[in-house]
Amino acid sequence: MDEVFDKMKSIASLASSMKTFYMRNSRNPTFSYSQAEFGRILMCIYNIHDTINALAYYLDREEENHQGARYLLICGAFQSLCVQQDAVSFLRMILLENEKKIDWRKDYPTVGKIRDYRNRYFGHPTEGKEQDQFHVGAFMPTSNSLVEVRLHKAEKVQDVYGALGLENVNVHDAIKEQTLVLYDIMLYIWKAVNEKRAKTARA
Repeated sequence: MDEVFDKMKSIASLASSMKTFYMRNSRNPTFSYSQAEFGRILMCIYNIHDTINALAYYLDREEENHQGARYLLICGAFQSLCVQQDAVSFLRMILLENEKKIDWRKDYPTVGKIRDYRNRYFGHPTEGKEQDQFHVGAFMPTSNSLVEVRLHKAEKVQDVYGALGLENVNVHDAIKEQTLVLYDIMLYIWKAVNEKRAKTARA
């Protein structure tokens, strides 16, 4: 996981550099934004920092004996991943004029799948039809590991218990995959900002 922690630090560093740059250039017409837009830029950056801290903490805790704590940690990890996606997507859209909001499922399917997990198992797990009911197996006594999580889907509800389909998700792999993708996107944004700055300086 050393590579993941290194990339997390790099993402945080890029976010901090962007914040410093836009704070210092707030009076420059080329880089000026409305108060609402500037507020969103800052909130995106703050949320990137917050979620990196949360996910780094999750990666450091491979075991948890308390079922309630397991549930909170698993929910928090998936929610943090989705908050990260939103923050980076909006940041790219605001700072790079010709960029649209990222379609994670289309542009980055492996990362988009993380969002699907979050929506199904942690967003509204009991609102769908019978075959679309979901549950997180945080109570499972077979393992206290937070690395691979067992997720349940109601395949066909025939009795009070129902039939459960099982799906194992490696949360560490999900965090790694997203971190690598987000690093590339953040680096792309920062390079584009610097290219714009260079063109402005030459004009």
